[in-house]
Amino acid sequence: MRGNYSLGTVSVENDSDIVTGLGVLWLGTLQPGDQFQIAGESDYYLVASVDDFNQLTLTSNYTGSTASGLGYTAGPSVVQLSDPSYTVNKISIDADGTDYVSIAGLPNPSYVTVEVPENQGIPEQPVTTVTDGEFRMTTTVAGQYKITVHAHDYNDFEVIVDAGAA
Repeated sequence: MRGNYSLGTVSVENDSDIVTGLGVLWLGTLQPGDQFQIAGESDYYLVASVDDFNQLTLTSNYTGSTASGLGYTAGPSVVQLSDPSYTVNKISIDADGTDYVSIAGLPNPSYVTVEVPENQGIPEQPVTTVTDGEFRMTTTVAGQYKITVHAHDYNDFEVIVDAGAA
């Protein structure tokens, strides 16, 4: 199992999704969906991509002050949520096999079930265990999908996703 990474320091810019590291080696260490948090801050972000050994892109813009030489922690389980705060990227997707819905900010582990459209010939989906904080779903079958997140002792979270013909 991968652990968290905090070697080196980072530079961040307010309202930018780019993070630059000094004394870091993120390629092969971090991956999309990992959590990223500046030392001493309560906000955390999700990694969208690792662009180079010392640059990554976040899924949302950094909201803190522009600064450099900051400590940080990044990896699969940086933040232990006391009260889940889920982020759904969208509730309508194209049923083209590439467009997707994602639910981020899930506590680890979380269990996700997907109810598929009736009479579409799709087998019922097994429960998916999510350990990296994010669930993604894509489909090639149009219809309405009900995604339910079950996490620890929290109330279940549900979202209905409409997949339209591509």
